[in-house]
Amino acid sequence: MPFNQTGSKIGADFNSTSTTALFTLNDVAFGSGDSEWTYVKASGALLTGQMVTIAGGGTAIVAHTTSLMTGTNLLGFPQGQFADQDYGWVARRGVGMSVMCSGTCATNALLYLVTGSNGGLSTTAGSGTLAGILLQASASTASLVITTAMLQWPRCSNIVNAG
Repeated sequence: MPFNQTGSKIGADFNSTSTTALFTLNDVAFGSGDSEWTYVKASGALLTGQMVTIAGGGTAIVAHTTSLMTGTNLLGFPQGQFADQDYGWVARRGVGMSVMCSGTCATNALLYLVTGSNGGLSTTAGSGTLAGILLQASASTASLVITTAMLQWPRCSNIVNAG
């Protein structure tokens, strides 16, 4: 679903990426579907619906155990594909957002990051319990598929402080 910019950030296009920076990294913009977006630079290729971590400097990488457990990174979901080093917007809040799921992901289910580094969600306990993600459609498959969700600033709710 294409999302449109509803604020005053002229030129913000949530549906495409660029090889050059068009905004300041970590800029925030608002869009249709009660959505909120953060401007990032991809560190590695990103797929539609993969959960990514957004570092303080505005770099987005596919979420995995180590990056989730730092507790300092934001979480978001690209709504289109990014090539490595592309600039673009990732969703942090909104209705009808694409998210990647595997296994039997039912609506209202407790969600976890799939063990490994593919940025997918699952109902099978993994590296961290996620909050702020409500699936709007179920997914029942062993492989990763894209389904829709409502996002409300996704986060890992059981981060353990190693220090």
